[in-house]
Amino acid sequence: MTGARRFAAALGLLLLAGCADEAEEIAEGLIAAPPPPGQREALAAAGPAPRRPMSPIERERARHFAEGYAAYQGGDYGRALAIWRELADKGDLAAMRNVGQLYRLGQGVERDAGQAARWFERAADLGLANAQANLGALYLAGDGVEQDPKQAARWFARAAHQGHVVSQYELALLFEEGKGVERNPRIAQALLKAAADAGYGPARTRLGLDPAAVPTGREPSMEMPPQP
Repeated sequence: MTGARRFAAALGLLLLAGCADEAEEIAEGLIAAPPPPGQREALAAAGPAPRRPMSPIERERARHFAEGYAAYQGGDYGRALAIWRELADKGDLAAMRNVGQLYRLGQGVERDAGQAARWFERAADLGLANAQANLGALYLAGDGVEQDPKQAARWFARAAHQGHVVSQYELALLFEEGKGVERNPRIAQALLKAAADAGYGPARTRLGLDPAAVPTGREPSMEMPPQP
């Protein structure tokens, strides 16, 4: 059984986390029959679907985002913040999350976890998995928000729904410990296996597997520029 199917088999139990909506979405999206024999190989041979060409406005925003990323990589956090804040105000989800990261890390601005949480939530509400994971981590730690393991589980569940392996792992620990959710070792194990199969080192180590057997997954510190 693949990691995705192990994960799908356990998703109904996300209801225990008070995540009814997320569980329904996951059930619709992931609990499906595997492709017929040979279809997976044919899809792999065909390669990824062609990307829709960017519009002129999208190209300009991508160029501007890349300027912010270059500034960040060069240590000019103030300029990166200014660029990403402008894009975030125009609805760019990746820029929203990066602004949140700058506030969380105190780069280019005084550290303010409350502001970080607000920016993460804007992007998380609109479906950005990395922002959902960041928000879950803040709720789990009580950093910038009132500590609330149940809210942490909710946001980790939403990110896990999108295949975010760090969130699968963090949600597994919550089910393992009964923190914010009803303790359930079986779903914890299923989530750990899903994250391990996707290559997340801590999950593989926890299951007694070789963490170096496959690349270790982790969320990026900053969202990278979109590719045309």
